[in-house]
Formats: sequence, structure tokens, C-alpha cells
Amino acid sequence: MSTRDKRPTSLRRGLLVRMTAVFAVLLVIIAVLLWNYSRGAANRTYDLLLAGAALSILETVSSSDREITVDLPHSALDILSLAPDDRVFYAVTSDGGLLTGQEDLPRPPTEASTEPKFFDETFGDTRLRGAAQSRRISTPEGRRWVTVHVAHTTLARDYHALSLFILGLGGVGLVSVIGLGFVWVAIRTALQPLARIQGDLDARDPTDLTYLDIAPPREVAGLVSAINGFMHRLDHARRQSEAFMADVAHQTRTGLSALHGHLSMASDAEDLATMRRRLLRAEDQASRTTRLTNQLLSHAMVIHRAENQTMSNVDLQPLVRGLLSEMLRDTVFRTINVEFDDAGLAGAAAEIRGDQISLREALRNVIENARRHGPPENTIIVRLATKGDSVVVEVEDEGPGLSPELRAVALERFKSLNDDTKGSGLGLAIVKEVADAHHGAVALSSGAKGGLLVRLTFPKAKPKPGGGTGKARRGLTSSAAALLVLLLVLVLPDEGRAEVGVLDIWSATDSEFMLPVVDDFKRRNPGFTVNYREFETSDLYAAMMDPDGEAPDVAVSSAMDLQVDLVNRGLALPLDMPESAWTSPWSVWRSELFGFTFEPSAVVYHRPSFAPDALPRTHADMAVFLRENENRFFGRVGTYDIRTSGAGYLLATQDAQLNPQFFRIAETLGRAGVRVFCCTTEVTSKAADGRLLLGLNVIGSYALAAAQENPDLGVHFYEDFNPVMLRSAFVPRTADDPDLGSRFVHYLLSPEGQRAIAEESGLLPIDPAYLPLSPAREVPSISQDTGRFVPIRLSVGLLTYLDRMKRESFLSNWETAIQDPAAGGR
Repeated sequence: MSTRDKRPTSLRRGLLVRMTAVFAVLLVIIAVLLWNYSRGAANRTYDLLLAGAALSILETVSSSDREITVDLPHSALDILSLAPDDRVFYAVTSDGGLLTGQEDLPRPPTEASTEPKFFDETFGDTRLRGAAQSRRISTPEGRRWVTVHVAHTTLARDYHALSLFILGLGGVGLVSVIGLGFVWVAIRTALQPLARIQGDLDARDPTDLTYLDIAPPREVAGLVSAINGFMHRLDHARRQSEAFMADVAHQTRTGLSALHGHLSMASDAEDLATMRRRLLRAEDQASRTTRLTNQLLSHAMVIHRAENQTMSNVDLQPLVRGLLSEMLRDTVFRTINVEFDDAGLAGAAAEIRGDQISLREALRNVIENARRHGPPENTIIVRLATKGDSVVVEVEDEGPGLSPELRAVALERFKSLNDDTKGSGLGLAIVKEVADAHHGAVALSSGAKGGLLVRLTFPKAKPKPGGGTGKARRGLTSSAAALLVLLLVLVLPDEGRAEVGVLDIWSATDSEFMLPVVDDFKRRNPGFTVNYREFETSDLYAAMMDPDGEAPDVAVSSAMDLQVDLVNRGLALPLDMPESAWTSPWSVWRSELFGFTFEPSAVVYHRPSFAPDALPRTHADMAVFLRENENRFFGRVGTYDIRTSGAGYLLATQDAQLNPQFFRIAETLGRAGVRVFCCTTEVTSKAADGRLLLGLNVIGSYALAAAQENPDLGVHFYEDFNPVMLRSAFVPRTADDPDLGSRFVHYLLSPEGQRAIAEESGLLPIDPAYLPLSPAREVPSISQDTGRFVPIRLSVGLLTYLDRMKRESFLSNWETAIQDPAAGGR
């Protein structure tokens, strides 16, 4: 494609593109700086949470006569829960030994300091940001350092940093776009002189090639000067073309006029000899006119092909041989000896970059010129050789040759130097045009025998880059494609392979309550079987913590704190809930743990033993009521054994946070000979037949379901507050079929699942829209909006009472209050 055919480029667009590139580079630099600032700002913000939590824990460290104790404050984990999606870890050490917390938490070796020191560590496959702060306390052995290590994952700070980065970068990007708009206006204004030059040129007559008469800016002065120079050269070329056309017209007109004259004189001849002589002159004139016409056409053809750059690699050796064979067939060469000498090639190729037709025409003109201007028995020698990076063609004859002063003139058009006017004056001019078009040179000199020696020199053709690399590359590409297809075949799943179709559910829920929901899920999603294993809450937690044990597809438990602990250890998969699923900020943690039932703690009682409305309305009233009726209730009040029951321990700790008189009631229960049980069903069954008069802090959904079957069992809720436990579920990372497990969790929170929970299971759904369909319809006051029922929030705050020292202290106080010295594991 020639330059004229290419799509013109825009100077304005080019400048704008370059300025945009500059803005982009600056934007990248600003983005790097902004990202570093955002990371620093996010770290500073969330490091305050770590420092606050560490200080809060340090303030509860104390020393007794026997050991250092830590009363882990609930506020410490509440502070860390301000980053709601982050997992939390802590450890309290003294002189390198663990007092409480997680033993495997990374603790970088640092010197004890009363100021918080922050660190970054990797825990498993999770990146942690932590803080370490120390305090010296006095012990019987002397003053000792106690260090608190607090860490959490970086989801919240990463999101915060990304938000700051996006907002900042968005503002910078907007300013950049506005700046580019001003740049565009500036470019258009600065390029107005070019528009004036364009207007001047567009308004000109086509024949007006005078100089541009404008005062351009300094940056455009060179362009104006170049345009003026070009117009000068164009005017010169036009004058030469006009002169050439005039010469052509003159030469053609002269030849035709001479021919016409000779023919006229021949027609006027009075005798045959005169007419014959005049006809011979006419024939000679016709021959010269024909030769001139052929030379003019040849010259025009050479110029046209030179302008169109029809170039390819041409080997001159076969070209010269073929041309000589063709010309020697002409009868005019019968008395002429033509020799071809290619010894100078020495076996090398005489390959140049050129146009084969133009080269043949140039060589034909040189040889024809040697024949025409040489003697009748002429010897023409054509030599072909290589010299360095050039290919040389020489044509030598035995003619009279040219004097040095005439050799330059001989290369001009219409400059025939023969006295007999046999030449047209275009032959060597065509040769020069061809040499110039091929970046070569033509030189005239004297031959060895005094004749003219014409030497043509052309640059050798450069070898094509790449050689055979293209085929090799294509072969390599084909091999890579074949390998890719093979890999895809190996790694793509086999559509025909049968799905396992087994849903393993581990649940700390009585099967009579959970299996109706599972059966409804199976009806809606046929094609699989269910393995349902029932656990106590503590046993389920222990099974999930076993690194060498099996893992279910779904883990369900009412012990919210144990569930949070398992998820906090990184055992759960994150799930994306559909829009139709019911979720709330207090019922979901990290998109990994999901509460699906609403189960308030309740008081059950033997209905025939109490008058209507005789039960206390508040927790304080209950303490007074039990204290005033100790003899009546002695040995006939039951509650959870919180040492063995996970749900019981959870309800007790949450009750203690909400009720300052929790241990006062426990002391009253102890004086009343309280009996402790593992689970709600034991308490409800004994209260239904009168062996127990009261059962405290039991699971409300189980109690309501039991009351529907036994009219002697009553269910009572306090009017001040009732902690609400959420039965929760998650999909373990090590599940055999996590897709099926996630489908089940989605179902539990879907309208269909919530309806099945309400109508078929006896449990209370978490979606308030379905509470009226559940056993809660017997107690209209059960609602999420009355304030009487306080949901226990799924958060890291639930880990507070799982702390070893905190748990031991709470259980010890509880055992002391209920006057039960027995010890037991949870």
C-alpha cells in the first residue's frame, strides 16, 4: 500500500493519545502511592481495635497466691467483632508459657513492652494482623511479664483499604478526565496555525505554486519551510515535465512532418529512380519515428513501475541469459559477436531487489545502443560479477565511444550524439531512470578496445529474516494446541460419571425434630440419600475438631459458641445465599455460619401444681419466689448441667450477661436442691408427670412441642428478657459433597425450608413470617419485635466464655452457687 492509500493520522489525536499515556503513567504512580496510603490508613484504624482488645485483656490479669489468672472480658472480643467478618485469635503468655488462649497462635519473638507492637503472620492459609502488649505483675516468685497476643484476619481492613483506594482513585481519575478535556481544548487552540495553512492551500488555484506567505509559530516554521521547498521542487518538476512533453511533441511532430515530406516528394518524382530514393528516405524516417515512439513508451513504463515499487528478488544471471537469447534471434545481430562473461560471480547468486521488466528494458537499451552505434562487425561483451555488497553488469562494444565531456550529456533525454541521427536520445536516459529506481548507479567509460563501456551497479538483495523459523513456529504452535486439547480432555469432568448422591448431616438436634425437615428437602431434591448422625453438642464439637476423623457435608448445632469457634478456626466454607433466603446481621457470621431457628430459653412447670398467673414474671421475681418456697421446691427444680451440655452452658453464660442476679438465683437453686440434667427432654418429661415442679433455662421449642402432647406441662416466658438461641449450620471445608451440603443450608433458610421447620419439625423458624405456623402460635407474645426475646448474636463475642480460664472460673462459681462440688467436662 502506498503512502497515499494509508489512512491519514490525526495530529490532535496523536497528541491527545500521548498526553493520555502521560496521564496514565502519572495515574499509575498516584495509584501506587494511594494504595500504600490506603493500606496504612486501614492498618491504623484496625490496629486500634487490636490494641484496645489487648489492653482490655491485660486489665483483667491478676495474681493470686497460687497462679496468674485471666478473666477474659466480653468487651475484648466485642471490640474485635467490630470487624464482623474477621476470625479472631488470642493467647496470654507469661515468660513464654501459655496461660490461656490458642497454643498454636503464631507469636513472633518480641521484647516485652507496655506499648502495643503490631505484627503480620500467616496462620495456616490465612494472613493475620496482630498486636502484642505486655504488663509486669507481682507474684510470690517476683515480678513477671504477662504478654497478650491478639490477632485477627484481614478481611475488614483489606476491604477498608480497597474502599479508600477506589474512592481516591475514582476522584483522581475524574480529575484526570477533566484535565484531558482541558488538554484537548489547548491542543485545538495550539494547532490553529495548521488550520490557517490548510485554508491557504485549499483556497489556491491548482497552478499556484508560490510560497506560503504567513508568519507561523516557531514550532511550525520548519513545516512551512518544507512546504515551500516542496512547492519549489514541484514547480521545477512541472516545468521539466512541460519541457519533456514539449520535446516529445516536437520530436514526434518533426518525425511525422519529415515522413510526410519524403512521401510527398516521392509522389512528385518524375522517374522511378528518384521515387525509389525518396521512398527509402521515407522508410528510414518511419523507422526512426517508430523507434522514438517505442522509446517514449518504454520510458513512460519505467517511470510508472518505479513509482509503484513493484519490487521482488531477481537473479540477474538467468535474466541476462534469457534476454541475450531473445535478442540474438533478431537478424540484425547476424554480423555481431555477443559474449556473456559471468566468471566474476564465482558461483555466487547475482540476486538484487528490483523489477524484472524494468531491468530487462534497461539492459535491452544498453545492448541495443551498443549494436546501433558500433561497427557492422561489432563485438559486444556482457559481463556479470559481484563486488562486495553489489552486483555489477557491464556492456562493452567496439564502437567509437564517447569523449569524457559527452558522457554526462549522453544520459539526458533527447540528447543523441550521433552525427547520422540514428538515435532517439532516450536509450541511456531510460537506463539511468531504472538505475535510480533500484538505488543503483550507471557509469560510462572507455572500453579496452576504445568503445563505450556502460557499467550498472545494483545493491545485493538482503536475505529474508526468519528463514525456516516460521514453519518451526507453526509446528510448535500446532504441538502446543494439541497438548492443550489433551490437557482439556484429561482435566474436564466426565459428564457421564455418576454423582455420589449422599448427604452426610451431623446434628446436635433430636432426630424427631430434624428428620421431617430433611425428608421435605429430599422430596424437593430427589436423587440422593441422607446419613443423619445425632450427637450431643459437646460430642459434635469434639468430632469436628478431630483432624484425622471424617467430616460431614453439613454440621448443625444449637451450641452457638462452639459453632462460632469451629468457624473461627477456618473449618467452614463461605456460601452465597440467594435473595429469597432469610438472613439478618445477627443470624449470619462471615457468610459461613447461618442461624435457621429462633429458640428462646423457657421455664417449664407442672401445670396442676400452680394456680393461673402464679409464676414470677421477671428473673428477680423468680429469685424471690424460689427463696420464699425453698421447702416446697426442694429436689423438684431442674435445669441443665452446664458442665456437660453445650446448649445449657451457652444459655447460662448469656443469661449471666443479661441478668446481674444470675448467681443469686443459682444460690437459691442450690439451697432448693436443684437437679441437673443433660438435655431439655429429660427436664420436660419429669415436669410433665410432676416429678419436677419447675425446669429453668430449657430450649423453648422443645418445651412447646412437648406441651402440645402433654396438657400437664406448662411453658412460661419472662416478661423482662428471654435469651434466644439460634440453631446454626455450616458446610465444612473437608466435606465430601460441599455442593449438596450448601444446597441443604440454602433450603433451611428458603421460604420452603422455613415453612417445613414451622409446620413439620416442631422447631421455631427464624423467619418471623412463619412463626404463626409453628408451636409458637400457642404463645402469641413470642416475637422478634417485642424486646422480650433477645437473640444471641452470632459473633466472635461468643468465644469469651470458651476461654479456658474464663470457663473454669464460671463453672467453679456455678458449682459453688448450686452447692454441687462434682467436676466434669463439658
